[in-house]
Amino acid sequence: MSHTDFTEIFTVFKEKFPPAKSLSDSTLRLSTEDIETMILKFHPGVDMSGSGIFQTMKEAGYLFEPVEENERVVFFWLIKSL
Repeated sequence: MSHTDFTEIFTVFKEKFPPAKSLSDSTLRLSTEDIETMILKFHPGVDMSGSGIFQTMKEAGYLFEPVEENERVVFFWLIKSL
């Protein structure tokens, strides 16, 4: 699938799962791997690396923040589901 196709897919993703403005505003916290898995589940032909997803998410205004979980720090994308 081309980059244009991924852009269209990501536009739909962003409409349904917009970026949260802060940790307290987020209703979903997903890893880059979680995002990639979601996209591939619905669009198995997409060829998008984790680093490509990272860059796309950052450029779209998503925050990638550390969250303490089970006595360790994990980074998540902060999302506000509609």
